[in-house]
Amino acid sequence: MNLFVNRESSVPIHDQLVAQIGHLVAAGILAPGQRLPSIRGLAARLGVHHLTILGAYRALAERGVLAIREGSGVRVAEDLVPPAGGWREGLALRALAAYFVAQA
Repeated sequence: MNLFVNRESSVPIHDQLVAQIGHLVAAGILAPGQRLPSIRGLAARLGVHHLTILGAYRALAERGVLAIREGSGVRVAEDLVPPAGGWREGLALRALAAYFVAQA
């Protein structure tokens, strides 16, 4: 999973990660049931505090995109149910917008 953080961006790192992971799910790059990197492992790889990763994972779990299970790790939710209006399209557009804002 290719994630990056732009420390120069006005977009908080937490939001950058939510947008990027959301985009990967919306694009089908991360499939339902697929396991994500551990919180501490991803934090070490990106050079951020583990609570930043936990916050991003929790935000996506609250939206029903990820499933966090104690002792089992974090996975893409297997029961992704698109709300009216098509969640994938909306999520992908928001993720792309956040990506471009972060790059600017």
